[in-house]
Amino acid sequence: MPRARPAGGSRSSRMAARVAAPVVFLVAVIALIGIVVNSGVLGGGGDATPGSAATATQSGGGAQTKTKKYVVHEGDSLSSIADRFGTTTTRLMELNPDLNGTTVVVGQRIVVPAKQ
Repeated sequence: MPRARPAGGSRSSRMAARVAAPVVFLVAVIALIGIVVNSGVLGGGGDATPGSAATATQSGGGAQTKTKKYVVHEGDSLSSIADRFGTTTTRLMELNPDLNGTTVVVGQRIVVPAKQ
């Protein structure tokens, strides 16, 4: 008596499904890693963004201030960052008009005065 084939499609379609699932998963993981790295969540542990150079920024009074990018770390607050760079939270908010109040998020990149 011939053996009955299990329901669920041909052997080739089952093989394709077995190969496709890990490939799709791998592509998703690679995309997620790219997003996380580009967002700055994973990066250097230093104060400034790696490779960032100090730039001159014009303040409201006409004087120029050298600035650099800073990546917010766990435990940072706007006031602790201001203390670290010898400035005020008001000045940091002027340098970063896109800040939402005084809230900063881990991995966020903000402009700070360069230490002189």
